Amino acid sequence: MPLKDLLEAVFLKYHHTEFIGNDPVGFARRYSNLQDREVVSLIAAFMAFGRVEQIRAKTEAVLLLLGERPFKQLISGRFLPEKLENFRHRFLDGRTLAVLLNNLGLTVKEWGSIGLCFRNCWENSKGDVLRALVLFRRYLAGSFDDWGMVLPDPEKGSACKRWFLFLRWMVRRDEIDPGGWDFIPPSSLLVPLDVHLHKVAIKLGFTARRSGDIRTVLEVTEALRAYDPEDPVRYDFSLTRWSMAGFPPV
Repeated sequence: MPLKDLLEAVFLKYHHTEFIGNDPVGFARRYSNLQDREVVSLIAAFMAFGRVEQIRAKTEAVLLLLGERPFKQLISGRFLPEKLENFRHRFLDGRTLAVLLNNLGLTVKEWGSIGLCFRNCWENSKGDVLRALVLFRRYLAGSFDDWGMVLPDPEKGSACKRWFLFLRWMVRRDEIDPGGWDFIPPSSLLVPLDVHLHKVAIKLGFTARRSGDIRTVLEVTEALRAYDPEDPVRYDFSLTRWSMAGFPPV
């Protein structure tokens, strides 16, 4: 089967809500209010590491803190480290989570919303999504310098999977991704490379690189762009599901 036909067959089979299951995109899809969706999408994306069950449980715990209107809670409340001292999600502890939530609240108060802040970063980046992320990260990082793996720095060469997952959810809009941001074209997105997508990318010849870093992300995205230059990341969800299923015939 020609590769283009295979990609489309996998997309047609797996790009449906019935395959969402425990995928964290489900958190983003809960919220019809754009400001709430931005907050929850960012939090859910940054919690997306470790076992699926743990990701869901810890994300639910954070969303419980934020209540029914996460956006309003961010701008009206302050999160005290001592109240989160029992929280831990692998390398994310309660102290760091409190700093992240408080910095996010300050960013929202300054700009009006996450989307307005990111739009400014995007415009100043002149269409370079990596540069936009570098600028946006500075707002969330603030003066705190002990982020470790919690807040990936696009300038340091990591795959930045969670950043690109967040952007996929906010920029694309279809049966899976809720969207909401029309100021970034889907053609500018990069794939959120996890072990499952990396595995299928090697299998299909999109990359020969074994290191899951930004160079591999760029290679895989460029390969997919040859088949859909306007929306290369649309294949991400379906290819990942196909890989997780063990590559059954389609």
